[in-house]
Amino acid sequence: LGRIVTRQQGPVAARVAGLVDRVEVEVGDRVEEGDPLVWLDDETLVLARDLAEAEYNAMLAEQATERAELALLEGERGRMARLEGSAAFSKAQLIDKENEIDVARGRIATAAAHIQQARAKLELSARDLEDAVIRAPFAGVVSLRHVSAGAYIQVGNPVVNLIDDQQLEIEADVPSDRVSGLAPGTT
Repeated sequence: LGRIVTRQQGPVAARVAGLVDRVEVEVGDRVEEGDPLVWLDDETLVLARDLAEAEYNAMLAEQATERAELALLEGERGRMARLEGSAAFSKAQLIDKENEIDVARGRIATAAAHIQQARAKLELSARDLEDAVIRAPFAGVVSLRHVSAGAYIQVGNPVVNLIDDQQLEIEADVPSDRVSGLAPGTT
């Protein structure tokens, strides 16, 4: 006696938490890899992405402002340096201007780091928005539905179970006294 088993099966889980907006599949439905199974309400995810995009743009503007400030300070330093040797020249003011330039360069570096953080936050929020549509990781048949519209799910909660019914194997129990008679390729 033997049994037919699938090589791939199991629950399909949510990558983001949210309210189930609609479920596209029923038990027994065949799905292809990448087919949408469940849609989560994405209103808050869209707002989070828009907020992250606005923060990213604000950081870009901040960096542009800091660069303009640096250019202004460097221009002032250049004018001061050209006065060297005249009665209007002050070594202390030139040193102060150099220090202001160093501070401005530090602010530009900080702004660049903030831009990287904002870009990562934007990419994460865009990924969460994509994950609001839960898709089939492989082709198969829906064997169980765990959620319905209106349910709230957390990250990792299963939404459906899938069984790959195309890649099957046969498992057979063979008594130990018959194993010696088995060879690969024997019908």
